[in-house]
Amino acid sequence: MKPHLIVSCTLLVFLVSGCIRVSFNKPEREEMERYAKVNALYLEEASQPSYSLSEAFSVDSLLHEVRVHNPDILAAKKQWLAAILRIPQARFPDNPSVSVSLMKVPDLVRFDRTMAEDRMLSVSQAFPLFGKLPLSTKIAVLDAQVYAMEYRRQEIEIINEAKKAYAELFMNYRENELVRQIILLLEEVVKIAEARYSLSQISQTELLKINLELARLRNEVENLEKDKGVKEARINLLANRPPDQTLGVPQLPENSGFENNLQQLYRDTLENHPELKMLSLMIERNKKEKALAEKTNLPDFMAGITVRGLPAEIGPWDFMLSLTAPFWFWEKKKYRVEEAIANIDSALATYEAMKNRIFYEVKDLSARASIAQEKMVLLKKTMIPLIESSFEVSIASFRSGKGDIMMVLDNERLFIETKLEYFQNLVDLSMTLADLDRVTGKAR
Repeated sequence: MKPHLIVSCTLLVFLVSGCIRVSFNKPEREEMERYAKVNALYLEEASQPSYSLSEAFSVDSLLHEVRVHNPDILAAKKQWLAAILRIPQARFPDNPSVSVSLMKVPDLVRFDRTMAEDRMLSVSQAFPLFGKLPLSTKIAVLDAQVYAMEYRRQEIEIINEAKKAYAELFMNYRENELVRQIILLLEEVVKIAEARYSLSQISQTELLKINLELARLRNEVENLEKDKGVKEARINLLANRPPDQTLGVPQLPENSGFENNLQQLYRDTLENHPELKMLSLMIERNKKEKALAEKTNLPDFMAGITVRGLPAEIGPWDFMLSLTAPFWFWEKKKYRVEEAIANIDSALATYEAMKNRIFYEVKDLSARASIAQEKMVLLKKTMIPLIESSFEVSIASFRSGKGDIMMVLDNERLFIETKLEYFQNLVDLSMTLADLDRVTGKAR
């Protein structure tokens, strides 16, 4: 067999088998292997068993349920997985073309009467040259990384919402518990007041006031119970559970362990904030787009082989090699490169603006967290003990027949307000730290 025929046959087999693909150096192969491992970890995490919120309703169990079952987080994960699966697609050129040609057909239904040299099977393949396929693959890798950051952003946002919903439910429980304790004390005071009224030691107006206060607190308990159902439904929504799912009693730690280290918070933000990372990736992607645009003026070529005489016998072979002629490259390349440069400049400006805004938010949240911590210390160590002592003294004095009912009511309201202020500061601190985790890119 002649040498040129051997070469032609080899190229034909190579084209038809579709094994033309981009080769990568060692760092690029490691990048692809890393994404394969990420995909495997995603599938493993998705198959992990969950546990019930009602069995262990801590904030950690809630966040686990939200991560595993929240539909918005799962949708973002699927988009990330789809982007990962687009990476290997970008490594290959377009599909080869296969065509059959019959020339000089004498009869519409008798194709076998054509001459052997007029029956042709052609295979052709386009080849992007000069590093265009590797650049396209690197752009696909960066796109997948952007989707990974979008998934991370979505997860952080939903986790932040779950933490706040948990803190609001905690506040509902603490307020309900406090009001019920006060009701028990006032029920005892009402009995004493009724006994003193029967002895004409207090007026009917004073007796009416304490009964009105007791009725107000009982109505508040009913409202808190209704509000609890709404807050539980919100948590169940985030965990993708039935809205009427019963939850346990939430607990918030009083010692958060927060340290106001702004420089460390800034570093965490630059390293972990998903939107900043997305913009960094977009800057890198636009640089790759610019490099690809600069190759617009470089031609691609197409190779093809035509075999005559099929199917009876193999006749002469035709080999075709063609190049694209980028006649308009001086204009097309110019505008495409300028577009890529504009996108780079836009992403850089957006990155700086977002970084400044997030740094301001970090400083603001850090200050608010410190203020909440200081208020909690003041309330717990100074104000609550004093007011609680005054409340107890007024009740004891009223029991002995010397105290004033108005003093009891005033101290009761002040005690409730102060205790609720402490719990509200605890909830505010928890929500502020949740926001701080969000802006620093943490989803603990």
